[in-house]
Formats: sequence, C-alpha cells, structure tokens
Amino acid sequence: NGEIYNYIELINQFSDEFCPKTNSDVEIIPFLYEKFGLSFLDKLNGMFSIVLIDKITNIKYLIRDRFGQKPLYFTKRNQSIIFSSEIKAINTLINLKPDRDSVLINLACWMLPPPFTLFKDVFSLMPGEILSVENDLKINKKIWYILEDKLDKKKFSEEEFISIFSDSIKKRTRCDVPASIYLSGGLDSMMICNFMKELIPNFTPLTANIEDLASWTNGKVNTDVINPSKYCKENNLSNRSIPINYEYWNENIVKVVKNYEEILIDS
Repeated sequence: NGEIYNYIELINQFSDEFCPKTNSDVEIIPFLYEKFGLSFLDKLNGMFSIVLIDKITNIKYLIRDRFGQKPLYFTKRNQSIIFSSEIKAINTLINLKPDRDSVLINLACWMLPPPFTLFKDVFSLMPGEILSVENDLKINKKIWYILEDKLDKKKFSEEEFISIFSDSIKKRTRCDVPASIYLSGGLDSMMICNFMKELIPNFTPLTANIEDLASWTNGKVNTDVINPSKYCKENNLSNRSIPINYEYWNENIVKVVKNYEEILIDS
C-alpha cells in the first residue's frame, strides 16, 4: 500500500541486473530485498506499508514507512497473524471489541498515538518499524528509521531548498491518471501548487467553498490564508469547487467517521 516515488531512478540505477516486466512501482521491491536485505528500505523514497515473505528463511516482515504515512495494523489470534492496512478488513475475520483505555486516550489527546487502536488486541505498527514473524509466530520488532539519527546541523541555502523541494514535487506528481491538488489556502498547499504550475501542464485544484463561512468562524477571518478560488482565477487554473454546507456535512459525516478509524475530534 502506498507509492515508491523514486522507482524509475532505482530501475535505471540497477538496469544491468533488473529488467521490469510491468510499469508498477512495486516490482523493484523484491529485487532490492534479494540484493540488499532489509537495508533496501534506505533506498526507497516514498510512503508505504509493505508485507514481505522470505521463502528461504520463512520469515514474514510487516514494514511501515519512515513517518507512518501509510497505516498497517495487526493482531495475533490462535495460530495466526492477521494484518491489514484497514481495521475494517480485520473485523471481517474477527469480531473486534472496543478498547476503553484507547478510547480515553483518543479523547484526551485528540488523536490516537501508535501502537494503540480503538480495539482490543489490535495494534498499529509504529512509524519506521519492522515487525518480523518467525515459524513459531514469535514476533520481533525493530525501528529501522529514526529521524533524530538523520538530522545534522547543515543549513540549506534558498537555492538548495528550492532544488530539493522541486525535485520532491516532480517525483510525487508522476502519474498515469489526471493530477490534482487540494488547496486549503495555507502556505504548504499554495507553495506546492506554485511549483506544480511549472512542472505539470494540466492539473485540477480542488477547493472547498464553505457557505456562510462567517457564521462558522464567528466572523473572524484568518489573514494568513489565501482564498483558493481567487488564487485559481488569478492564475488561470480551472479548479473544481465543492460546496460545503450543513446538508453536505450531514450526508457525509458517517462515511468520514467510518473511514477514519479513530475518533474524529478536529472536524
């Protein structure tokens, strides 16, 4: 589950040894694992949850990306390890029970920190964690990425930052379907949009048109936020604006909560 953004660069790097049979970004992973072992993870630029089955050692690996962008859940029941990127899938196999302590943590923290989930005996992998399962279902855990170990005191110049940022967006906007971006009006999404204008000939900004905004915000307006619809008009971008009102909220809130799999507090 996820996306390996630098798969083309990896295919080119190992072109003498690896010839892909598909256009999938995932195909490079078994090759890299066979060549480098679990250290292949250091070569991946992406967001992912991965399951690897080594038929030689008969060890199974559950792997979560560096910052936990993609979810991965597991539970141990009888003689099985059950895993999925969605708790709903686990619930089709096991009748899950709520975990009262996790509910309280979720309410107190406004989010649910891993490895907790809202259900008893169901756990989330930590960001940057590997969970290995041996024949006897013995589970070993290891953190493969620690941010603090990667940080240094180097300061980037403006030119270096722009180069890294631009390359990051270029890799993430490779796609065989139409590209889009959700514009909230904040600094991050507007900055990404500015770079996308230079890198992609056609893409569709998605904006939310919140009806009667003044009543939602008690008349206060955040001057740090750009009006996304106005920005699109000024920059000749054809945006798709979704009207958000009480009726829309009322129709969709149950779907949102069902997919969120935590208690939704910051609505």
